[in-house]
Amino acid sequence: MRKAGTWGVAVMLMLASLGSGVAGAMSLNDFYSANDINFYDKNASASGSACGGSDLSGSAPASLTGASNEEKVWNYFNARGLSDVAIAGVMGNIAQESGFDPFKHEAGGGGGWGLIQWTPATAFDGNKVADTPATVVAGASSGDNDLYLLWELNAVWNRGGDGFWQKLNTEASVGDRATIEALPYGQVYNKDAEGKGSTLVFHNKVVISGDYNTDPIPSGHGDFRKRVDAASGYLAKYGGTGCKTSDGIKAVSIAKAELDAWNSGQQQSSSKYGAGSGVPWCGYFAGWVMTQAGSAAAQYVDPSVPTIVDNAKAGKGGMVWHLAGEGYVPQPGDLTVESWNGQTMSHVNIYIGGGQIIGGNQEGAVTQRGAMNTYGYVQMP
Repeated sequence: MRKAGTWGVAVMLMLASLGSGVAGAMSLNDFYSANDINFYDKNASASGSACGGSDLSGSAPASLTGASNEEKVWNYFNARGLSDVAIAGVMGNIAQESGFDPFKHEAGGGGGWGLIQWTPATAFDGNKVADTPATVVAGASSGDNDLYLLWELNAVWNRGGDGFWQKLNTEASVGDRATIEALPYGQVYNKDAEGKGSTLVFHNKVVISGDYNTDPIPSGHGDFRKRVDAASGYLAKYGGTGCKTSDGIKAVSIAKAELDAWNSGQQQSSSKYGAGSGVPWCGYFAGWVMTQAGSAAAQYVDPSVPTIVDNAKAGKGGMVWHLAGEGYVPQPGDLTVESWNGQTMSHVNIYIGGGQIIGGNQEGAVTQRGAMNTYGYVQMP
């Protein structure tokens, strides 16, 4: 499919062999399980993947597992720490671009090639240029499905870049037709995607097609709603219960909506969150967001920051306290506790991923910024 722009990707292909001893002793599924590697087992009961994973900066899987390219793509992104919702959004796009065929050339000779139909094809097609798996890896042939598929998935991952995949994990859903149709009519690649589903967020960062959001769809352009429909299908097929930390994801979405309201001037008062005039209200804001998200611990997110910490230390509502520097990696929807002006535990805000927080009573408003002076984290249930 024709893209609104072109891009290049520098990829280091990392391939490793399991070895005849390992392969002979156990199945791939057994090997993955024994080494704590996430994968999709089509014979297992649906349970959903961990939301966000523990480390999105780890190495790529050394090989692919699955009975089909669909399963292999799901397993790849699952192993890299993406939520079910995020993976489904990625797959909804790949399905429409290539049908999971890493060798697919664009119909009609438009120049696209591969999983995402990169343009021009000469930048990625192993039959045309040297900088491809067929020459990087000795003995590879153009018919090696898994080698090319892994190479292209690594290219997709690198295209996302620092911080993007954590951002994608904060999306609460794959999106829906009503939300897409409500966008201003036209191509979707230049529309605001945040909070509108993982399918659109991934598309507007990595794919950038000429799809339109609603009827009439001009000749030569695709219907973006089909991507959302496909993503919903993959979430139902592979995801089972979906994101396990849905309350945290909801909290991030709610906090972002409040940020938008303050930035647009629609919201200018802390009274909405229960705070009286002249009262420090960061705790009020955090508690209000958690209540709106339906968190089981919302009642323990007190207006007083030290009380929040005490409640977390006591495990109330399933909260867990972690001092900064002790190794805990905060997840979207957790609380960060900051120290200011020589006072520990003097400010609280909501971690949204990528080192960013949204908090109330920051220069008298709800704002987003990088985490600073972090004293510790409240891990939310």
